[in-house]
Amino acid sequence: MSVKNFIPEIWSSNILRGLLDELVYAQVANRSYEGEITAVGDVVHINEIGPITIRDYTDNSTSDLTWEYLEAAAKELRVDKAKYFAFAVDDVDKRQAKGAFMEDAQTRAMWGLRDAIDAALAALHGEALKTIGATSAGEDTPTSAVLYQLTAVQHMLDETNTPANGRWIVVPPWYAWKARMARIVNLGGDGNDKYITTGYMGKTIMGLDMYVSNNVVNGTPAGDNAKIMAGGPDTLALAVQMMNVEAVRPSKAFHDLVKGLAVYGYKVIRPKNLVCLTADYVAETT
Repeated sequence: MSVKNFIPEIWSSNILRGLLDELVYAQVANRSYEGEITAVGDVVHINEIGPITIRDYTDNSTSDLTWEYLEAAAKELRVDKAKYFAFAVDDVDKRQAKGAFMEDAQTRAMWGLRDAIDAALAALHGEALKTIGATSAGEDTPTSAVLYQLTAVQHMLDETNTPANGRWIVVPPWYAWKARMARIVNLGGDGNDKYITTGYMGKTIMGLDMYVSNNVVNGTPAGDNAKIMAGGPDTLALAVQMMNVEAVRPSKAFHDLVKGLAVYGYKVIRPKNLVCLTADYVAETT
């Protein structure tokens, strides 16, 4: 592939579309703030109107109404993270390789960016103001315990007035398997295709949209102290932008150099609506 045949617009579009399709935690985060990102260091200001006082009204009263000025509490989403990829493709390797060599490289670059951003969002579990289970010793989770645990999650979301529409939970594969065995969740209406491309398992009987991710934070051994997060539609915010993709043909070598840069920022917008369930894997008995 020569530089003159390299179309950066196509690469940028494909990689960003892959991020949108395959980021599991991004499926549950609010993405509406990312439209104006231009560079690392951008700040997105998120305004939130405070409570409005409700007062008694008296018929035929001659008193003036009591007015109050609305105040907006601003929160900042800082786009202060950046990840890049850079790889070289030798002309000989490219010539000898079978299949779409550069397309495979593009896919691997996309997966690398996906994992980096997904893992960053998964690590936000420590900001949850509602927790179930001790941080050092999670709730034992045989199949029989899943119903109780998810009902407890639902209860905490109810207590914090989390909107019922758009509630979500992200679980590791072993927890999703137990939820299916307990018949608490069925594979979504779009079947395996949606599960594979977005991690969406389906809606639980508690009204939670269940997503599956291998990036759920786990302790040691794997499966212990899994940090399972749940929340509502505006609990998390994410802004990500593919900034640049370039190809360079060096004068003293026979290969192509390809590099790309993505910038992003993330934040827990409503920590009171974020629940963290710490769960331990328990083997099923026959």
